[in-house]
Amino acid sequence: MPDGTHRFYTNGAEVIRAFEAVPSGSLCYEETVIWGYLINLEKCSLDERLAMLGRYVPVLDNWAVCDSYCAHAKWMVRADKEALWAFLQPWFRSKREFEVRFAVVVAMCYFLSEEWLDKVFERINSLDFDRIKSDYKTAKGKPKVAQQGTVQGAEPYYVRMGWRGCWRPPWQSSPTKQGPLSAHQTCLRMSSNSMSAKPASHSAHTRSRRCKFSNLR
Repeated sequence: MPDGTHRFYTNGAEVIRAFEAVPSGSLCYEETVIWGYLINLEKCSLDERLAMLGRYVPVLDNWAVCDSYCAHAKWMVRADKEALWAFLQPWFRSKREFEVRFAVVVAMCYFLSEEWLDKVFERINSLDFDRIKSDYKTAKGKPKVAQQGTVQGAEPYYVRMGWRGCWRPPWQSSPTKQGPLSAHQTCLRMSSNSMSAKPASHSAHTRSRRCKFSNLR
């Protein structure tokens, strides 16, 4: 724990509440991933899950955690799509890069059906890149050595890559002939775009952050 004490939890809900109580920016990469997986696995109502997810999305600070969560959120397949779509709207309107990417990736993973395509493309096409703030700055020129906190593309790079993934054909032909990509396939495709950004020293950055919950059982 951040206060140096060791605590033990008996169920996922207790661990989720413990994660929620940790100050922003204090969790390492692995802890943030586990937190998301626990939300996906928790047995609860849709309203309760969306409330937990609403407290989780603001901690997303890189494409890997974002896309990993979305790919494993299988409950979204069975969820009330109207309620889930309504939940996504504030994130689409967010000024924070990975909150917007979250909404884009969820839309790509779980709303690629014929009845939702018009809404998805209309919403994504309305994104205002100029108002979205990014912690990653565009590198000048083509540096031979990667520079931490930079990407080789226009800002906000990770929203643009998510948006770009939306315009790659989700079907080989028409939706009536072939089914859409699975959530996992979609996230893998979008993640491959993000990996091309090569954010400098990202892995080193995440490794350098102390693991606050290493003693969870």
